[in-house]
Amino acid sequence: MTDIFKFLIVFIGLSLSSILGCTDNSTNSNSSASVQLIPLALNNSWIYKTEFYDSTGAILSSRVDTLRITGDTLINNETWYIFNNSTYNRTTNRSDGYYSYYDAPQLEYKYPAQIGDTILFSNSLKREVISTNTLITISNVSHSAYHYHDMYVNNVTDLTWDIFIAPKVGQVRVNAYRKNSQKQNYLTMCFSLMSYKLY
Repeated sequence: MTDIFKFLIVFIGLSLSSILGCTDNSTNSNSSASVQLIPLALNNSWIYKTEFYDSTGAILSSRVDTLRITGDTLINNETWYIFNNSTYNRTTNRSDGYYSYYDAPQLEYKYPAQIGDTILFSNSLKREVISTNTLITISNVSHSAYHYHDMYVNNVTDLTWDIFIAPKVGQVRVNAYRKNSQKQNYLTMCFSLMSYKLY
């Protein structure tokens, strides 16, 4: 399994956008933030298209995936949400950002945040806030998104990622890059929101 495919699987598990919005107050978030970075409620769903490219820009393959919140659970009196019936991935919004839970809570995305805010993960992945209001337009729908940039500080891989998350909507785009033989970045994967439904 390639690094990029592993990343995509983890990314789909962690995160999640246009016209199909609903309202349902039966499941409440435990976040004290007035706006959730990634809205979490039972049955929220996002449909994404992923395209993989070679170094010339040719499309190698594409796929469509659906993320759906299929359950929730209480851990220390805090509600954590489960995607696609996963047995290991749980997420929640807190006042300082979006968290995942494996053996312990882990801040994944700072929110609210300022340009330059960073998280350094134990595997040497560095996530930095590049912008808090990047305009991303997909299928004639524009979203104001936080732009996060991921890279490994120990050079274990040449992969880097630009992640765009629109508050109250979720993940709207992820671009992954590799370096070609001339050490120039090229787009190797694009993960784009097609539609979403929120309750």
